[in-house]
Amino acid sequence: MWMDNAGGNVIVNLAMDFWREGKNREQLRMNSSELDTKISRGIFNENNSGFWHSSLIDHHLIDHFIPFLPLELKHVLQCVLAEMEHLEIPKNDDLADKVARDMPFFPVEERIFAVKGCKSVRQKLVVHADE
Repeated sequence: MWMDNAGGNVIVNLAMDFWREGKNREQLRMNSSELDTKISRGIFNENNSGFWHSSLIDHHLIDHFIPFLPLELKHVLQCVLAEMEHLEIPKNDDLADKVARDMPFFPVEERIFAVKGCKSVRQKLVVHADE
């Protein structure tokens, strides 16, 4: 799974490991030094990360990494509801659910995490609202 932020693959793998262990995504601790170490190693050794063998990483000049965790269906649903309010579309839980479920998720079979973030919700919402 390709992610467009540095360390995205590391973060996705950690989130998937948590899911496989039956843990909630929210249990991933953002201030964990283990998480920082894994992200740091991941972006340092990933030759297309932009930080590949970077002296910034090598000399420990980055204090913190802020992981952007993949969204689950419940988070995408919140995005749809917020976008409905923003576009002044009357609240419609069935429409919101339809739009959220129409978004791409991975792994394909389990559909655990959204491939895209909230930015792509608006286009799907407009299409479904006009149906």
